[in-house]
Amino acid sequence: GLIFSLMGAFSSDGKRIGNDGFFQGYTPWVWWVITLNALGGLIVAVVVKYTDNLAKAFAVSASIIIASLASVPLFGFSLHALFVVGTFLVILSVFLYESIVVFNARTMIPLVMIIMASCTLIKL
Repeated sequence: GLIFSLMGAFSSDGKRIGNDGFFQGYTPWVWWVITLNALGGLIVAVVVKYTDNLAKAFAVSASIIIASLASVPLFGFSLHALFVVGTFLVILSVFLYESIVVFNARTMIPLVMIIMASCTLIKL
């Protein structure tokens, strides 16, 4: 990945990188985002080490939902039907993982029908 990224950077901005350096245009905000991403990666490593991958997946899913809901008043983000379907599936997966809802053919068929109906409505 690193080799292809460097090839892409130098093929599109090779002259600017040669003149101004690789980190040209980096502001304190860019460094802040880089730092947060690095710390996030370390936190994910700790979570996976002491729990399991499913706990990490649910934490990521919950953070996506919370961030999206916070985006509505902060940035004017509008929620679409597909987002609601995805949110429903994430919440259902948490219930299934905690064995609150028994997942068998009786519960799976209505769930699949709801998802298919929602996807059909979204395309209209």
